[in-house]
Amino acid sequence: MGFKKYEEFVDTMPDFDDAALGLAGEVGEVLEHVKKDRRPDGRRQPLNKEAFTAELGDVLFYLTRLAHKNGITLKEVADYNEKKLTKRHG
Repeated sequence: MGFKKYEEFVDTMPDFDDAALGLAGEVGEVLEHVKKDRRPDGRRQPLNKEAFTAELGDVLFYLTRLAHKNGITLKEVADYNEKKLTKRHG
């Protein structure tokens, strides 16, 4: 599925009051997976690709919601970010 089709799908979902808070919460869950994978004391839990991918999907959902609430498409975000990173890192 491409970005445009995904954005159309997200737009069919029920509205959430605060996409920014949802995004922050989901980023926290992503970081929990990373933290557990990087434990140095023998308690390391290797990254579970399926669970990690699911959390990244939740991040993408809220990011899309937040962008759309502000009249921005994911393509615009990606294009802007590419230009910024190219300028910064050449």
